[in-house]
Amino acid sequence: MLNTRNIYWLTGSAQASHLVIVKGQDPVLLVRRNIDLAKQHSWFPQSWIKPLGSTKDTIGTVMSGLKGSKGKVGMELNGLPASYYLTFSKGFGTSIQVENVSDALRNMRMVKDAGEIEKIENAAKCAEKTQDVVYHMTMENFKPGTTEREIAAEMLRVAKLNRSEHYSIYDNNMFTNFNNFFIVTSGAPLWTPSTFPIMSGAGFSPAIPYGPSDKVLKEGDMLVCDYAVLVDGYHSDHARSYVINGVYPQHYKERYSNLKLAYERSLDMLKAGTRTIEFFKVMATELDRLGDPDPNIKISTYFEGNGQYYQGLGHGIGLELDEPPFILKDNDVLFEKDMAISVEPKIMVPGWGAINFEDNFIISEKKPRRLTSTRFLEW
Repeated sequence: MLNTRNIYWLTGSAQASHLVIVKGQDPVLLVRRNIDLAKQHSWFPQSWIKPLGSTKDTIGTVMSGLKGSKGKVGMELNGLPASYYLTFSKGFGTSIQVENVSDALRNMRMVKDAGEIEKIENAAKCAEKTQDVVYHMTMENFKPGTTEREIAAEMLRVAKLNRSEHYSIYDNNMFTNFNNFFIVTSGAPLWTPSTFPIMSGAGFSPAIPYGPSDKVLKEGDMLVCDYAVLVDGYHSDHARSYVINGVYPQHYKERYSNLKLAYERSLDMLKAGTRTIEFFKVMATELDRLGDPDPNIKISTYFEGNGQYYQGLGHGIGLELDEPPFILKDNDVLFEKDMAISVEPKIMVPGWGAINFEDNFIISEKKPRRLTSTRFLEW
């Protein structure tokens, strides 16, 4: 294994390393740097932790474990650079078949243990504090001239004071893949996607075309804040929608209330035994049943998208920001007890704006346990 999240999950160390597991044998953690810290952090016996000089050491360890015989080797090919794949394939030779185990390893991490759940709970508490800052700055104490950038900076300050990293870990990659799709956005970017995720914000320049911008906010502007925090290696992903100074645009109250009601009525389905595809369908159906204040709009057209681009209703959270299971209209996965799930219902109406909520839950056999409870708007 080369993926830092999988290695940490199995060994307790996230130092630069390769993990070799051969059936019926003791695993070997080969550490490039820092081996002393790896021995300090890992729960592996020290005899299982060895120095890594180059990929030849990893190849040699695998071949020694297989005793030179034919066999299969699983590697996380989804995030493995082609140059590494070619190096390993050449080293293994034609007698070894390399197979992709990326999805299998991510799926193994879907159900969390008690220690993981505690860390996600701590991250959720931090995420709540960042959203409280936005409510204060936009709804209670708005100052003319405030920019998206200033709100983002204050959220980041609060997150750091509560032990969050300033990035998120995203995607199944050989190296720790640092990103932060820090969404503080208003105006046309609410329905005009730039890059992933769909509600990405304008950003400061085309070089990094997402996130907060220098836009000056004014009364009546819709604002969406979606910010992931990372505490002790585990994520929370939390979003709320606001209107600057409580000056509500046309249809805002009705659409906000309908999305929130559809959300709340669907949460009974968020439990062990429900399938992701069923949960998505229930919320979309309920939103259409509630209708829209504009009789010319079928609101489910803009559920999780802008009528052209779409994303999922939610995803697992843990060592990665977005990890299985993914709640998509065509993804059929069974919810299981102790999965950590982020649910993010949104509507994006072109030319009008967007509303987005996101909360984190722990799946149980009955009602899900909610980890984020930041206030919603009331009138």
